[in-house]
Amino acid sequence: MIRKALALLLALCACAAAHDVPDNVTVRIFIKPIGNRLRFVVRVPVNAMIDTQLPMSDGPGYLIIPDSIPMLPGAARVWVSDLLRLREGETQLESPQLLQTRLSRMSDPSFATYEEALAHVNGPDMPANALVTWDRAALDVLLETPIQSPDSVFTFTPRFGRIGVRVMTTMTFLPPSGGQRNFVYEGDPEPYKLNPPWNYAAIRFLKQGFGQIFSETDSLLFLFCSVLLFRKFRALIPFVIAFALSHSLVLLAAVYGRGPGAAMVPALAGTAMALTVVFLALESVVQGIARSQRWIIAVAAGIFFGAGFWVSLQPELQFGGAHPLISALGFNLGLELAQALALAIMVPVVGLMFRFALADKMGTIILAGLAAHIAWHWMTDRALLLSRLPLQWPQFSFPSLAVFAVTLALGWYLFARSSAPERR
Repeated sequence: MIRKALALLLALCACAAAHDVPDNVTVRIFIKPIGNRLRFVVRVPVNAMIDTQLPMSDGPGYLIIPDSIPMLPGAARVWVSDLLRLREGETQLESPQLLQTRLSRMSDPSFATYEEALAHVNGPDMPANALVTWDRAALDVLLETPIQSPDSVFTFTPRFGRIGVRVMTTMTFLPPSGGQRNFVYEGDPEPYKLNPPWNYAAIRFLKQGFGQIFSETDSLLFLFCSVLLFRKFRALIPFVIAFALSHSLVLLAAVYGRGPGAAMVPALAGTAMALTVVFLALESVVQGIARSQRWIIAVAAGIFFGAGFWVSLQPELQFGGAHPLISALGFNLGLELAQALALAIMVPVVGLMFRFALADKMGTIILAGLAAHIAWHWMTDRALLLSRLPLQWPQFSFPSLAVFAVTLALGWYLFARSSAPERR
């Protein structure tokens, strides 16, 4: 009885191990329209196919190649074909049909280019005596589906994020006009167009920029402290324009690789953004800087926030296709519209609070103190993360330094024009 129980327990453990979701999975996809067909060449790790267990030998667990090959088409339908979902315009494409399947090693270098991957999938099977374990093996698949035109706009719906804990997908689209467009992302992002037109890119990124302000509390807290400092729209406008121009120039310069490129930039920008909010909150109480000099705060904050916005935009820019500048302009326009809306709400609300609920000086101290307290905790948390990263100062090219100089000049000009009255 004990032996039967042990055997059952071992069998259950083996089944559980066979169905474990792998921690890290890398999927490689090539998509190329050819005439009236859309061709796919895909590589998926064998250990990500959790419901498919290929035959293995005893001992180290090497795959039995001759017995595994007949099982590959069924695995490819479930773990590749059924997960490829595309639209041509507004028409859902048929599930791709299998043309070839190959068992390979994950270390095989043939998926570096489309031509090499295609030749590899159409090549000979792995030798029957090859030694490859299940967690080092890959399933390479060639598929096709009919289309109306190779010049259509294709929309891909990612669905491979479910095959592992952390799934990295590298997608290469080869348009008929030549060249290639690369997409690299983790998990399953929103459906995206492989060859987006310029107006789609502009609208998509305008929405993302608009949502960025309301999802990033640093920006809202900075705007709130700006309202506490200036109170009135007329006094606030030059400050906000200088801030907007500053972060816009930094953001647009970074689109073409002229911005800071160090890995520590996200933590550095986040720390600087929080520090700016703390400083602005204190300034709204102390008011130690002459109004004519506040442009320095606006420009510095714009540089820091511009770097922060770039951190958010940079991984998304690939979905703009061949229109990076239009995408960045749309994103920036969304930022400005969202900031204008936030200020249009904050200024009257703060005015009503000071008129009916809070005394002027004491209310400013309370609200600014609360904002400074929140931002201070953000700053210390991010500074701690920054201290743990290897020191790597951002690299600034001459064009980026020129952008900063222009930003400083514009900020000074705006405030010089509006600095005649020194009262609030």
